[in-house]
Amino acid sequence: MEQDPLKNQNGNQETDSNGNVIRPIRTYKDDVASLVKDQQLSTSKIMLAEQKRRQTEQLNEIETEDKPKIKSTIIKVFFTVLFVVLGISAIFYVIKNDLVPDQIKNIINLDNEKNEIIRKESKSDISIGIKTNSEVKQEIIRNIERSEVEENSVKEIVISKTLYDEEDNPYQETITANDFLNIIDTNTSNRLERTLSDRFLFGLYKNNINIPFIILKTNEIDIAFAEFYDWESQIYYDLREIMRLKDVPPEESREVEENSIATSTENATTTSATSTATSTATSTAIFTNETPEREPKFNPRNFTDLLIMNRDVRAIVDEEENIILMYSFIDNENILITKDRNTFREIIERISSQRLLR
Repeated sequence: MEQDPLKNQNGNQETDSNGNVIRPIRTYKDDVASLVKDQQLSTSKIMLAEQKRRQTEQLNEIETEDKPKIKSTIIKVFFTVLFVVLGISAIFYVIKNDLVPDQIKNIINLDNEKNEIIRKESKSDISIGIKTNSEVKQEIIRNIERSEVEENSVKEIVISKTLYDEEDNPYQETITANDFLNIIDTNTSNRLERTLSDRFLFGLYKNNINIPFIILKTNEIDIAFAEFYDWESQIYYDLREIMRLKDVPPEESREVEENSIATSTENATTTSATSTATSTATSTAIFTNETPEREPKFNPRNFTDLLIMNRDVRAIVDEEENIILMYSFIDNENILITKDRNTFREIIERISSQRLLR
């Protein structure tokens, strides 16, 4: 016979001091024993059921915890996207309206500037295409004369040629220094050309007018210097058009003109003062004596030594010491050709500052 759980071993019900029946504490072990006894369940089934119950409770807890996390993540993603869109819009607006400070521009362009020969404010492009050297040269001259350059700023004239890759796709490549000397039809020696690097710069500096200048780079300064010295007899004529150099005064035509003026004056003063011929001769003498001011002479093959900004300069100068053309090996790799002292100084300063960037 089954024992009543409310009775003790003696068959009597346990009571408290007030006579109330004391019920035993119900435990999980008792429940399991009761289930096994009443429903004939195995212990393994009970354990599996308990594990399933616990797993269900854990899943419910995870779902409860994940809901606020998912909501928080969505909010963070939304605001992140919003800030990114607003940031891009602000940057686009600043760039479009050119509101970027020069200090920031300098920082952004610092890496690019390190690779430049000198800093320049603008540039124009000329593509050779299928043009002849003469046509390219004339296009360069037109660019020099018509380019709009801000005062005290540098504009580079970039000349490029069309090349093709392995798949016959065209692309543009800047010409080399020797290509440039060939296009403008110079009489430079092969020995000089072998000493020149591919990199060069042809540009304009605005000093009231557009002043052309050329920067060549050499790997063998001693050889290049000797070859430039030999080139002096032709350099004026080779660069006259491209550098927009002052023309040599036509000495022979001036002498013919002066002889004609002297003869007219002599005839006028010896003619009778009362004759019509005298009046005519006198008026002719007065007109012909109003001769234009003579242009200073210079010899396009005669170079002299100057010192500008502690650099040795070879220059063609006229009677009034105005520089017609000059070149200088300003350091161990850069050769500067120009025709203006202020342009020379500006380019020297820019090359020096470029060296500091590196």
